[in-house]
Amino acid sequence: MARERERPSQGATEAAVVHLLRDAILSIRFEVAPLRDDVPERERLHRAWVLADLCHNLPAWLDPTHRARIHEGVEYLWRSAPEPRRAWLRSRWDEIGYDHAWLADSPASARGE
Repeated sequence: MARERERPSQGATEAAVVHLLRDAILSIRFEVAPLRDDVPERERLHRAWVLADLCHNLPAWLDPTHRARIHEGVEYLWRSAPEPRRAWLRSRWDEIGYDHAWLADSPASARGE
């Protein structure tokens, strides 16, 4: 039987969640900037919605009453995300060196993009 991969520390996971939220907020602001005309507004709004949808539960996992279970929240986020969203998560975590390998064995989502 394969050994389950070890989860990163509580602090590392909290920092990874904060990083996701920071990047999502900055990206959403960029996508909805009114003076942008390089991409059609409808496409930009869809991108912003995707990020907001992906990260909307993350602030709750940083609440002191839920922090002890933050790994569960990250695992749920991973399991429920389709591959394009997982790619975004991986890219953000790779930026800060967060070891997300423990999520690799989580089942793929049946949701579509």
